[in-house]
Amino acid sequence: MTLDLGCLLAGTLFDAEGENLLGTLLREIVSSPETVLALEHLQLATIMPRGPLLLASALDNKAKIIGTLLPGYLTRLDNIPLRRRLNVVPLPPLSPSATVSVLRAVGTRMAACHGVEIDDACILACVQVAQTLPGYLPGQAIALLDGAGARAALSEASIIGPDDVYSVADQIRNRLDWEKDTQS
Repeated sequence: MTLDLGCLLAGTLFDAEGENLLGTLLREIVSSPETVLALEHLQLATIMPRGPLLLASALDNKAKIIGTLLPGYLTRLDNIPLRRRLNVVPLPPLSPSATVSVLRAVGTRMAACHGVEIDDACILACVQVAQTLPGYLPGQAIALLDGAGARAALSEASIIGPDDVYSVADQIRNRLDWEKDTQS
């Protein structure tokens, strides 16, 4: 079973709602030992007040959980008992050629979602531009492709091209510059 915690918690109004959802889910996982839960964005569970406690309890009860964390997050994890229960397997970012393969696979679903066509030049532009932005492949490239797809769908275009990708990348760069300026 795969779960994106960001999607799970997006509809909750308060931490307690998110904790209740997570607690219910983890109890179900513990009760069915053949289930392996793959959690994306594990750090979202650890920022809730009782999130680390729920995860540690599930791991103590032999729940099988695989999770992804942002790079460097484990060193900032304040909950020492939870940190001791996690086995870290560092994975390098994907190569640009592997990212192209991922985007081609994801692109068909994304095209259907946005109601547009994605040409190969767009995929290559996503990978090229993603390497110039902060973040890791393939995550940044997927975000660019999604943003370009949404932009094309809103403008009622039928094909996403490299220009759409460059436009989304410019918006990201402008926002990063703005955030940097407001912090100083």
